[in-house]
Amino acid sequence: MKKYLFSIVLVILTLAVVSSCKERDEDPKISLDAMSSAKFVNPPSGLFKVTADNLPNPFHTFIIDRANYGTPIELKYQLEISTNNTFNPISNLGEIATATHNEVTYLQLNNALANLGLSANTEYVVYVRMKAYSSNSTINPAYSETITFNVIPYEPNYDALFAKLYVPGGYAGASGYQDWTPEEGKSPTLYSAGNDNKYNGFVWMNSATPEFKFTEVGGWGTDKGDISNPNTYTTLAKPGNNIKGQFANTTYFIKVDWIANTYSMQKAELGIIGDATPTGYASDTNLTFNTTTRKFEIASIALTSTGVFKFRANDDWVMKIQPKNADVTLESGKKAQVFNSVENTVSGDPNFKVAVSGNYKIELDLHNSGFYNLTVTKL
Repeated sequence: MKKYLFSIVLVILTLAVVSSCKERDEDPKISLDAMSSAKFVNPPSGLFKVTADNLPNPFHTFIIDRANYGTPIELKYQLEISTNNTFNPISNLGEIATATHNEVTYLQLNNALANLGLSANTEYVVYVRMKAYSSNSTINPAYSETITFNVIPYEPNYDALFAKLYVPGGYAGASGYQDWTPEEGKSPTLYSAGNDNKYNGFVWMNSATPEFKFTEVGGWGTDKGDISNPNTYTTLAKPGNNIKGQFANTTYFIKVDWIANTYSMQKAELGIIGDATPTGYASDTNLTFNTTTRKFEIASIALTSTGVFKFRANDDWVMKIQPKNADVTLESGKKAQVFNSVENTVSGDPNFKVAVSGNYKIELDLHNSGFYNLTVTKL
């Protein structure tokens, strides 16, 4: 009997402990909303135009009254900018350095506008707010009132907007660079359009047996190659083995995940196709790589205004270079952003057009995945 009673008591105690643990596990996190949000003391107003001359100059010093959470909390402050008051899309205009004020230059402003996809020499209304937040995940961010002003962006330096990897190798000299030299302007690069340690890009390798590695901007010592020899063409190691191109004298589309230590590469010989071209949809007209301009080019091709065209790789439709989501009529001599369908940046199957029939020079600049671009110039 005593043994029976002891068993009952043991079961009851066990259930009580489990119940108590469950209640504690399911307790909601305590979240503190700001009692009063951060406020701008001196918001900018009017029209601001970014030019080549004022890029290094101060644009505005934002001064704020700090947010109050009703309890001592270490907060950080960030300026956010958008094209609408829902803040989608959104770009970072700068961190508040002293928790009370921050000087923003015209260059910082212009880079933030470029990240929103705004065109140069066009006037926009932009929305700015302050975000107060804590590294403590239980604390909800607080936002200031939204302010607006007008801006005219300048053509940005897109190469300064995105993180990059160098692709030094024994092929580089024949491709207009320097062999095994991981330095600015001396090595092909891959860019991270999302600044998220994932890099994409097109690299022309004018070599029968190309070999290369990847390095960060710091150069050798950061290099990664294939985990094995022969190459896996999937997995990176530091420093790893030289990566050997699978095809001779061709363009490669390369993807690298620097954190996951993975990569892939595929052949990507580019051509133009469409009923605006002399051969229609029957065949492609191939582009060549100019080692001086480092662009893919056609010196002269007849294009009709009644047809459309796009670019594709390897004479098939797996990889296409085209507009983002709708047909685009190109202006002669004016740069237009283009997108790579295999990077999941294209909706539908849009095409390019020209407004006037005639012979055109085509320049396709694919060195920076953050801003692939196309220029067609009427001859």
